[in-house]
Amino acid sequence: MPLFLIQLNTLVRLSFSLSTRELLLLHRVSGNKVSDQPYPFSRDFCGATFTSHAFNEQTSVVVGAGGGKTLDTAKAVADKLKLSVAIVPIVASSDVPCNTFLVIDTDEGVFDSYRVYGKHS
Repeated sequence: MPLFLIQLNTLVRLSFSLSTRELLLLHRVSGNKVSDQPYPFSRDFCGATFTSHAFNEQTSVVVGAGGGKTLDTAKAVADKLKLSVAIVPIVASSDVPCNTFLVIDTDEGVFDSYRVYGKHS
């Protein structure tokens, strides 16, 4: 099952439809509670929770669609679980697909650390 991390409103902007039957889309609902319903990615949610859900759902590939924070999170989850990753930037000026540095934030959206991603997307 692929894990899709999709920035808010990206589905509308990209104007394509997805069948959620085989997808795991996560979203911060309230505080640190996560819904397993197919909601889009929230920019201030920590990759550790996505990694946990991806592991529990036996995710086979991670797909990130959105801006820098979404794409960094997708790359970090894929790297942690040793999975393939597909990056779909929605901002033409984004350098995330070719950047090997990942910015890791806490659940509160506060900078935590940098990580080096070992391969280009």
